[in-house]
Amino acid sequence: MKRIFQFFHSATALLLMAIAVMVSACSESEENTPPPPPDPVVPSILMADSLVSVPAEGGSFAVEAKVANPVEGETLSAACHTTWVKDLRAEADSIYFNIEPNNAEEERATEIALAYKGADTLKLKVVQEAATNSFDLQAVAQDESTIIASIKPGNASLPYIVMILPQTEADAYGDDDDALFKDDMAYLKHQAEKLLITLDRMIEIHQRKGNVDLSFSNLSPSTSYCIYCYGLSTAGERLTPITKTTVKTKAPAGLDCNFDISYDSDGIEVTMNVKPSNPDTRYYFNMLQADLTDEEVMTKVMDYLGQLVSIYEMNGYTREQAIEALTFSGESSYTFTVLEPNSEYKGFAFALSPSGITGDMTTKNVKTGEPKASDNNITVEVFDIQPRQVSVRCTPSRLGERYVVTCAPLEYYGNMPDDEVLPYLTQYLKNGNIQAVTGVFESDLTQLSPDTQYELLVVGVNGSYPSTKLFRERFTTKKEQQVDLHLKVEASKYYAAADAAKVYPDVFAPYANMAIMPVWVSADKGATTYYNIYEGDYTDPAIVSDDILIQNLVAAFTAERTDFLVNYDTDVTLVATACDAAGNFTSCHRQHFVLTRDGVSPIEEYDFPGIEQNQSRKPIISPLKTVRPAAASKVFMPKPAKLKKAAKTFRLADTLRDACKGPFRKNIMRRQLPAK
Repeated sequence: MKRIFQFFHSATALLLMAIAVMVSACSESEENTPPPPPDPVVPSILMADSLVSVPAEGGSFAVEAKVANPVEGETLSAACHTTWVKDLRAEADSIYFNIEPNNAEEERATEIALAYKGADTLKLKVVQEAATNSFDLQAVAQDESTIIASIKPGNASLPYIVMILPQTEADAYGDDDDALFKDDMAYLKHQAEKLLITLDRMIEIHQRKGNVDLSFSNLSPSTSYCIYCYGLSTAGERLTPITKTTVKTKAPAGLDCNFDISYDSDGIEVTMNVKPSNPDTRYYFNMLQADLTDEEVMTKVMDYLGQLVSIYEMNGYTREQAIEALTFSGESSYTFTVLEPNSEYKGFAFALSPSGITGDMTTKNVKTGEPKASDNNITVEVFDIQPRQVSVRCTPSRLGERYVVTCAPLEYYGNMPDDEVLPYLTQYLKNGNIQAVTGVFESDLTQLSPDTQYELLVVGVNGSYPSTKLFRERFTTKKEQQVDLHLKVEASKYYAAADAAKVYPDVFAPYANMAIMPVWVSADKGATTYYNIYEGDYTDPAIVSDDILIQNLVAAFTAERTDFLVNYDTDVTLVATACDAAGNFTSCHRQHFVLTRDGVSPIEEYDFPGIEQNQSRKPIISPLKTVRPAAASKVFMPKPAKLKKAAKTFRLADTLRDACKGPFRKNIMRRQLPAK
């Protein structure tokens, strides 16, 4: 037991010694090992807000965002997958972005992710309010081709646009307002290009604010249309949902009209009298050959009217305006004067709506007789004879009968007997080269040449055939004395009509490819000035004499100033002269130009004469033509030529009756933007 205890004691001692050594070694190690490094400094993104609320109209926004513990060479970045967040960028202390307008009636949200190397990504939530449909849109059909719309926006300062489409075309878009809006912008861009203006200018012209009442015209009868409006910024951003309403135009009224047709015949002249059963109905009447069926008459007439309407539309009139110019109301009469002897014709009348819908046609035939002879005696006087002008007076014994007054150089018909001259008069009267008159005829015959023999030819007519003997009166113009009237011509600058169209698109856009050249012409007090611009180079008198130029000029411009529209890169000649009270002219001023686009003056220097007060005023336009070798008005008979029998072709009895009868408004296209 003693040994064991000793052993245990010894073992214990050894163990204690070992522990002491270990403790000593550990203490020594701790004293010799350096302390561990501190934790690394990590970058972090600091953002002022985590949520941004945006109004429906959108706009530009900024949110404060910084990086704590930044790392040299690294930058903050921002990203967003949503297309309606634009121009997103991060700078030193903020992120910036633009929000497009929300056109939907529901709010929308997205997230912008902010990233920095070594930092946790932060997200900024963006919530945009829903658009509000704030338009009170009401529309009613005024008649078969006109709709009146009333628009009241909830926000009086909101800019908006109004359009109309046939409902069938609007239905093709379904509920896809974005597609409709996209096509609207394409339409506006097309219109802007036609007017040579920018899209934002086009939008600005047609933007509206506040309550408005609008009229859409030239619509089809019995047709449904979609009128719609929406907020629109000048930059072409849609600001609101699209508000729509549907209206159907009225059916044509008054087409169930009957007509009482009667005739008054006087030899070959036939007066057609038309009395409608409804005095307010617009209708058309005329004559055609009697051998045509009613169906053939209607087909030919509608084709003819369609051509006339197209001509009107090419000149800026609406179909409604053209039809108004070609139709009649109440009792009407017309004397047909280009009929053939002993021939049967079919007179017809039918109601015609503003949109071109026809009613039932009423017809009645009539037969012409032989040309009626008359003992009408016509006294012919020629007086106040000047070098280039004379005065004439014709006094018939029967004031109500028609007769023709015409003039020609003596060399044309002077050696021909009456019976050979009369067929020419008949032919020219039928073709409209000369016109018949009634009563006492007094006129100045101009565009004559000095020291030249002329002959005045006067004959009574029945229809387009002679009814009296031929009255002939010869005269010789005086010799001309060239005078100096201190003629002054100024045409120093010209301007681009394309630039003028940016200021007044409705006035100058049709002439955008031309130049505007103001011309001032003056002379001594009491003198009359004449001037014009002609295509071609007429500066050489050997090519075109003063005599020919003056014959052309006396039918041209006399105002002190005229603004001409001239083609670029084209030879043109400004020609001017002046005349004293005795009819003596100055020598012609001739000035040759070739206008170039590089030579235009700034449009700011142009004074837009009269347009500031009346924006519908058109500039005075000279349709530039070459100088005519023999300038003469319709009172002059052409030089004799071999008479040819006209080929038998379809024609209405007298198309001269269907001339334009008044001024009209401008046309509006199918996808309409109502005029302000």
